Amino acid sequence: MEYIEENIKRDISAEELALYSRQSLRSLYMQFEKNAKTTPKNFIRQKKLEHVYATLMDPGSRMSNVTAVALEYGFSHLGRFSEFYKATFGMLPSESLKERQTRT
Repeated sequence: MEYIEENIKRDISAEELALYSRQSLRSLYMQFEKNAKTTPKNFIRQKKLEHVYATLMDPGSRMSNVTAVALEYGFSHLGRFSEFYKATFGMLPSESLKERQTRT
């Protein structure tokens, strides 16, 4: 988990995590299923989305548009990014940014 947090802006693969944690890919998947109830890919995506949300909602953030934040965290397909974001937080990323701007 620490490795994921430290490398959150990179594209981290399950294979990379398995190598880093010195376990087989199968063992890695089993550990994620047991402990996080999801796959490594979905877990990493969720963590990235949480960081994007925090950035968009942070009044001290210098990021002023959703596209820049999404790209910074490795989301290159913006339509899918918006879908994942809305499914996770119940609002579009642009709505989060507007909410931050109305707070300041």
